[in-house]
Amino acid sequence: MTKWSLRTEPKTRDSTARHELSTVELRTYIVEDNATIRENLIGTLEELACVKALGWAESENDARGWLTGHSGDWDLAIVDLFLKQGSGLGVLEACQTRNGSQRVVLHSTPVHDLIAPGYGSHS
Repeated sequence: MTKWSLRTEPKTRDSTARHELSTVELRTYIVEDNATIRENLIGTLEELACVKALGWAESENDARGWLTGHSGDWDLAIVDLFLKQGSGLGVLEACQTRNGSQRVVLHSTPVHDLIAPGYGSHS
């Protein structure tokens, strides 16, 4: 299993000095209203990357409240564009005042995948 790591510079200028390898865990908040997608996303990210899911929200209002109320407690927010209540764009707007090290990823699930799974596949 491969995990993402951050390689730091050697502490000395000695050419024989080894690079230290430290694992950085991204404190991640998920905004996704589809339980299946949310559970798969969290499980996959925790298995394949150094991600710690802090929690999740299904609506714009819940996400905005948590992200602004915990402004320094997260590193990454993964936000679904289309929510049953509100929009991922509203969540993104609430993140405008985040600090420089925090990142937001906006994603969407193609509608045709939800309406007709497997459409277009050749099996």
